[in-house]
Amino acid sequence: FWVNGKQVDPYKQKLPQAKPLEDDRMEAYKSYMFGLKKELDNV
Repeated sequence: FWVNGKQVDPYKQKLPQAKPLEDDRMEAYKSYMFGLKKELDNV
């Protein structure tokens, strides 16, 4: 993991918090993930 041309420990980096998904996008995400999980469960 590199920052400003120097190698750093990625576990010690302060990263910005992610914004939560909006409700309509969360529903689309859950629907998409449900389909993928169903496929993976059949493998």
